[in-house]
Amino acid sequence: HGVKYEKPLRRTQEYVEIIRMIISGERVTYEGEILKLKNFRLQFRPYRNNIPIYVASIGPKNIRLTGEIADGWIPFLVPIESLEDALKILVSGSQESGRGSDQIKICPYLPALVSEDVDLSIKLVKEYIAFYVGSMGSYYYKLMGRYGFGNEAEAITSAMKKGSKSDAIESVSDSLLNSVSIAGSPDEGKRTIHQFRKAGADLPI
Repeated sequence: HGVKYEKPLRRTQEYVEIIRMIISGERVTYEGEILKLKNFRLQFRPYRNNIPIYVASIGPKNIRLTGEIADGWIPFLVPIESLEDALKILVSGSQESGRGSDQIKICPYLPALVSEDVDLSIKLVKEYIAFYVGSMGSYYYKLMGRYGFGNEAEAITSAMKKGSKSDAIESVSDSLLNSVSIAGSPDEGKRTIHQFRKAGADLPI
C-alpha cells in the first residue's frame, strides 16, 4: 500500500527479522537489502519478548518462505481441497530451516456467516467473495484460476466491470462458496469448520 511492489519475498523476510529483533527490546541496527535501521529501539518495554508472527501468504514461494520463518500461516481464499497440497509446500519450507511442521500453526481466514436465514447467509458471503475476486485487482482473480475456478473468476470480474454486482454474486458458484468459506445454517457451519480441521487447519479464523 503506497510502496513500490518489488522483491516481496525478501521484503517479507526482512520485516519478520526486524520485528523479532525490535520485540526483543534491544537496540537494533539492521542493514538489509531493502530495509535499514540504525540504533533503533522501542520507547517502551514490550509485554513479552517473543510474540508469534503469522504470515498471510498465498503464492507457492511465499508459502514456502512462511514455512521457513513464521510461527503461523493464514491462508485466504485457499480452497479446502487445495489445502493439503499447500501444506506440503509449507512443510518443505519448515524442513529447509530445520524446524518441525508442528511449530507452525495453520490458521485459514474464512469468510463466515451462519444464520437460520440460510439464503441471506449464502448471499452475503458470496457478495464478500465476489468483491475480492472481482474488485481487488488481478491477484485474487488469478488465484481462483490456479485453483480451478477460472470460469467463476472470469464471470465475476466481467460482471463487476459492467457494474452488475448482482450478476457477480450469482457467478460465485456453490462449489467455490463451500470450498473457501463458511455459510448456511449454524449446523452447516460447524460441519465446515470440522472439515477444515480434518484438512489440517489448527485454528480456522
